[in-house]
Amino acid sequence: MADLPAGLGPWQTGWKHHNRFAKDGIWDRVLTYLQAQSAAVGELDWTVSVDSTVARLHQRGATANRSRAARRTQAYSARHTATSSGPARSPW
Repeated sequence: MADLPAGLGPWQTGWKHHNRFAKDGIWDRVLTYLQAQSAAVGELDWTVSVDSTVARLHQRGATANRSRAARRTQAYSARHTATSSGPARSPW
């Protein structure tokens, strides 16, 4: 299942150790120690880049005919885009 080197034993053992370390707060202490060491030598940089982009696709969108889908999108945009003569027409 998991990709662990053979010398580390079965993946369940690795998971048990990781889980125990997380519950005991060992990973938090390791992170705090490493951050303190980096800050002491001026190498700690808190610059963070976050991207919250989400792209969703209709369940049938993945198999749609691309040229047909493009024509539909173009036609929809033409009908629902505001023109210089007034607001967009209602589809109803």
